Amino acid sequence: MAMVASILDAAIRVLSKQGYEAATTIAIAKMAGISVGSLYQYFPNKEAIVVALGEQHSREVRERLDAAFRQAATAEPRETLRAVIHATLDAHRVNPKLHRVFTEEVPRRRIQSGPDTGRFVMRRFTEFFEAQREALNGRTPQMAAFITETVIEALAHRAVIEPHEGLSTEDVAAEALELVSTYLFGPASGRRRGPSGSAKR
Repeated sequence: MAMVASILDAAIRVLSKQGYEAATTIAIAKMAGISVGSLYQYFPNKEAIVVALGEQHSREVRERLDAAFRQAATAEPRETLRAVIHATLDAHRVNPKLHRVFTEEVPRRRIQSGPDTGRFVMRRFTEFFEAQREALNGRTPQMAAFITETVIEALAHRAVIEPHEGLSTEDVAAEALELVSTYLFGPASGRRRGPSGSAKR
């Protein structure tokens, strides 16, 4: 619905600029160019808007990651990991300020921000590693999924939300791939270190 989309777009801009605590339905309505009464016809309060935004964001993230995992049927494991890492970085890049609001400001116990994306990613990783079980050096697919998902998510968050000068996201992506693939499958032959320190094949 066009009005709902307009309200959610306005909420993204207000939350990104003002943060969760300072954002109000009045400010969101003003940004959307409607009266607060009109906003209340669609959302009863700020929390309901944030829930809808969380669901929208979760769907977008899951779609990106699902597309990356679908490569598992045709790509070698390392290339699937590369695709998942880049999909995770892309998801964080969509709106870094809003992502920070969700991860650092929104009260999780009061607001359930959509489907559990972490659980979804864990399930897909576990399925992926089930097919790679013989190459996991005795690790269970569940352990491999837990470590890999945690490392990729943490590095993507730091690279995009808390970037460090001189460290590009591409370099971080390359190092993340080297880290998780070596942990999972051991060092591969034929790789060398690039000028920036990233691993090259």
